[in-house]
Parts: sequence; structure tokens; C-alpha cells
Amino acid sequence: MVQIKPTGQYFHCYHLSTDSGNYLVNFRTNTVYRTSSDEPTWQDLDLEMLIYHGVFDEFRYDVRRHQHYNPTTGTLLLTSYCNLACIYCYAENPDHHAMSFPMAKRAVDFLVKNAIAAGRQRIKIRFHGAGEPTLNWDVLVRTTEYARKASQENGLDVHFSITTNGVMTDDERSWLGKHMQFVSLSFDGKSDTQNMQRPHPLLDTYEEVMATLQALRQSEIPVLVQTTVTNNNVAEMAQWASFLGEYGVHAVNFQPVSPSGRTMMNGVADVDPSVFVANYLLAREAAEPLGINVVYSGLRHHGRDYYCGAYGSNFVVTPSGLVSTCYEVFADRDDPPTVCLIGSVRDNEIIDDARVKGLWSTSLLARKECDGCFAEFHCAGGCLIRCFLTSDPRTRESAKKRCHLTRELLLAEYVRFLDKNRIEPGRVCSGPAL
Repeated sequence: MVQIKPTGQYFHCYHLSTDSGNYLVNFRTNTVYRTSSDEPTWQDLDLEMLIYHGVFDEFRYDVRRHQHYNPTTGTLLLTSYCNLACIYCYAENPDHHAMSFPMAKRAVDFLVKNAIAAGRQRIKIRFHGAGEPTLNWDVLVRTTEYARKASQENGLDVHFSITTNGVMTDDERSWLGKHMQFVSLSFDGKSDTQNMQRPHPLLDTYEEVMATLQALRQSEIPVLVQTTVTNNNVAEMAQWASFLGEYGVHAVNFQPVSPSGRTMMNGVADVDPSVFVANYLLAREAAEPLGINVVYSGLRHHGRDYYCGAYGSNFVVTPSGLVSTCYEVFADRDDPPTVCLIGSVRDNEIIDDARVKGLWSTSLLARKECDGCFAEFHCAGGCLIRCFLTSDPRTRESAKKRCHLTRELLLAEYVRFLDKNRIEPGRVCSGPAL
């Protein structure tokens, strides 16, 4: 039986009791201390040593407030057009746009300028989409060529990555293998699952994505597979991780489906948190011998202040030229709310500093909702849009389930780690690699 409760005297530290023993755990620093009794007294403990090693936080850690907005990494949402009709897509958007090259060029120039001012050595450009980025192929190619040239002229390196659904021509696959340093491939499972969840009106999307995966493997490009987990494929997670290991995939990111866009239109139900956790752990076990890293966005090896850059650090250019901090907020609409929209590459001043500061204040308010939760520095507030800013009741209810899932999975990962690594009483060690 697993029990957890706060120590009461020191911040961010909890008593954790499992079948393998009793521990003090600081989930923020991912540090574990094996105690010699169920309820050690403070006189029994070497407090100075525990503070030194990060088991105890002598003072409460305050979430840092953003101070500067000078990004050197940018995400370009090249288009809101897509060639698939995924049953759960968040980007159910009646307004379709494709980014122009002048917009993309302005974004690149902004990143180069920031890198020079900050003394950085490299910029990073991610091609993403409110749709499928490869459908705006000419701008993808021209932007890559321009960014490489602009970086070289200013003594900078440039790193390119792309998130794609993998449905493309052989020539396009070959080009990605030559010009991208990292690829995130959306791929949900074997043929029946993939074609049901990510359908194309004419093509077998499983065969299409497998062709892309094999081409990227031949090019030796690191690939992360992004798998959206529904009730259709939750029981296949371990088998899927093992299958991907045969094709050289570096990591698989399992994310439970969230209510947004087509999810609610198609009646796609949430996955039961306990069922997801059980199958996620099986997938971790299956993937470890194959060298695949299985990840979930709610867990981090070391604590973080914010769930993602949507809280105030991302530079995301939408297909229409707006600047957002969230991939999912790409249009000026009421829900999702526009607080994440902070500028436009069409304006003389790309960034609206007042909107940035307003977002930072909102982000701090959002994080306060996590105060007192042992997982607060892992989920770090969760998705800003779904957990805090949305007005949709189903989305809020689903976010609560995600909180429960994150807590359950975090505890399960620690129990799994402690069962495998028998720590001697009185010893301090790092917790699990999450």
C-alpha cells in the first residue's frame, strides 16, 4: 500500500511509504532519502545533510516571474490547412490561412537579432502547424534556406525541426531527411487504429507514415513519435512502443486525448486515468530494453516553474502572422482566449510588451492553483488554456482528470523506481528518470 503526506515542517518534502520501505521525497528536486522508521523524529535526522542534498527545502520555493522576452527559438505555424481529418484535432478552425514567406522571413530576422543581442550562438526554428506544415511546401523550403543563410552571415548556427503527420511525397521525405535535425511524427498505432483516428479520404495513413518513418531512419534523423491515446488504443501502448523500437524511434510521447475542437464534435471520450497509468507503465517496461524513451508531458526529471512556454516564453507565429505563445491559440477568437496573443509580424513592433506583461501576471495566477500539490513542479500548472483560461465546463473537468492522472503516474513511477533500487536506510539518491 502506498501512502503519502507532507512532512509539515519543510517545504516540498513528503513522507512516502511503500512496500519497499519509508522515504522522504522532494518531488521538486527529484531527491529521495530512505528513513529507518515510519515516522522519524527531527532529532533522528541529519537536517543539515538533507538540506544540502535537496531533500529538504528550508524556504518555500517561489515560482519565478518572467523578466525578459527575447526568444531565440521560434515556431512557425505554416498553415491551417490539413490533409487529414483526425477525430480529436484541436485545430477545428473555419478560417484557413497559409503563412507568406515575408512573414516567415520577418520571424527569422527577429530571432537572429535576439540571438546577436543576447550573445547566443544558435537559433532554433520549429515548423509546426495549425494544420500540416508540409502543405505550405514552398514557404517551408524558402524559410529553411533563408534562415541558414542569415545565420551563417551572422556567425550563428541554426537548428531545424518539424512536427508532421507524415503524409507526403517521397521527394518531400528525402528533403526532410537532408534538412531537418529532428522530426516529431504524429502516429497513433497500427493500421486499424491509425486509419480510424487519423483518416485520409483516399490514402492509407498507416502506410504513408510508415514510409516516412523508414525514410527518416535511413537518413539517421532522430524521431519522436507523438501518440494521442484514446479508448481505442490505450490497451496497445506497450505493444506500440515495442513496435516503434524496431524502427529506430528515439522516443514516444503518449498523451491522453483532450476535449477540444473535433474531440467534442465527434464525442471522443476521456481515457480513464488509472487505465492510462497502468498501460503507460507497461509501455515503459517494454521500451527500456530497446532504448526508447517513453514520456508524458506532465512529468519531468527535475521540477519546472511552468508547464510550457505558453505561460510567457514561446514565440509562435500563426499562419496569419499573429504572434502567440501557444500552438493552439492561432486565431483572434474568444475561446481559446486571446491572452496568449502578444503581437504580430505584420506590425512595426513585433511584440506588444504590455500584452506580454499581462500574460506573465496571468501565468502566476494560474500557477497558484497548484499550491500544496506534491506534483506541482511536474505538471507545473498544466496546459494554461485547458486548465485555467477556458470557459468550457467539459474542458475544465477533463483538466481535473489530467491532474489526477499526473499525480497517480508520478507516484507509480516513484514506487516502480524504489522497488527496483533498494536504497539502504540513511542514503540519499536521485529519483527516477521521468
